[in-house]
Amino acid sequence: MTRTGRALAGALLVALAGCAHSVVDGDRLRDDEVTRLRRATEEVRGLELVREVPARVVTAAEAPAIVRRGLLADASPEDLAAAQEALVTLGLWPEGRDLLESYVAVTGEAGAGFYLPHERTLYVVADAPAPAGAGLLSAISGRDLAREMVLAHELVHALQHQHHPFWFDHGAFLRAHADVATALQASLEGDATLYGFLAVEASPPDPARFRSRLEQGLADQLSGSPAQGALATAPPILRASLFFPYAHGYALAWREGRELLVAPPISTEQVLHADRRHEPFEAIDLAAGRAALPLGCRVVDENSAGELAISLLLADLAPGTEPPAWSGWDGDRYLAARCDGRRELVWITHWDEERDAVEFERAYARAAPGAAARARFSGPPAIVRQGREVVIASPGVASSAPAVAAAARRARVASLEDLVAHFGGAATPAPGAARSTP
Repeated sequence: MTRTGRALAGALLVALAGCAHSVVDGDRLRDDEVTRLRRATEEVRGLELVREVPARVVTAAEAPAIVRRGLLADASPEDLAAAQEALVTLGLWPEGRDLLESYVAVTGEAGAGFYLPHERTLYVVADAPAPAGAGLLSAISGRDLAREMVLAHELVHALQHQHHPFWFDHGAFLRAHADVATALQASLEGDATLYGFLAVEASPPDPARFRSRLEQGLADQLSGSPAQGALATAPPILRASLFFPYAHGYALAWREGRELLVAPPISTEQVLHADRRHEPFEAIDLAAGRAALPLGCRVVDENSAGELAISLLLADLAPGTEPPAWSGWDGDRYLAARCDGRRELVWITHWDEERDAVEFERAYARAAPGAAARARFSGPPAIVRQGREVVIASPGVASSAPAVAAAARRARVASLEDLVAHFGGAATPAPGAARSTP
């Protein structure tokens, strides 16, 4: 599900009233305004809607139910439980905190608009916070720019879905590649944000200024004492899921324009570093390694953390760690398992150079006690480095980790086509091709 979060709303959007030409009329959207904005959005984005997209007005009180419906349409409760268990096993999520309800609370509290792919419907939250600065511009122009920006953003998501359906309709593959999904989400949100500005004839801000405003908005929300609200009390990885796609995705869209979704990034490394935008990395398939786990082990999830998640883990559990400890990322893959009821982890990480592997090894050693406590391992994970590879394994599976690593299938990948081919997933569009949904 794609959405406009408060990381965006808080930095750019103040509720507006009394605009001369309001998009919202009571509990509905004005048809003439929606038509005008749809045409403007299609023109600036260079795509046309091939089927109509219903647009509805809801209240902030209704937003959480919409978020929950969207999440459960894309992932079953079992899928979400497995994702939560994997995050706890890695040390990225506190035990006992429900991932689904936390996400619903944060996004429902923050959302100004939503596009639900499974319903092919967009929603505008009538009483959501409006972009700061939009009040003055709305008064000058006589237009409800706050709501127009939200509506245009969600219309771009509808265009993305109709012309690039893979990014929306292959949830099972993307759930098994969380870092890829985060990178794609950044592309989608960045694209929607840039063309949302252009559709309402607002001058798109410089990416550095845009990110600074987002960071300040987030800092303002977290500065209360005690911290209040779902976002303020959310784990770092949940806050990042709202902030990262907008801040970093917008910079991508600013640089690449309409070409971004033709060949989107497939790692958070490719998003974070402009000079590594198409840099290949080590794709590691651990399917064959599962058999090397001890008897009594059941794999809960096989996935990749990626540079962003590793940076959040180290910043949280090893405060003071500097970026070199994660910026040399060159691929990773982990197995989160339950072995006779205990959480266990085998995590293979690959690095650009041996010195990068050494940096990560040292940094993770500082984070290991906290990660072990969060996952309730019987002791700190073992950390074994060989050249550019660092393998992390919890005590119950440490003796099996070398066999898991030896059985891994590896390939250098730089595009989604490369990655899907390596893992044998669903077919993707040919590079440069756009497809439309029926």
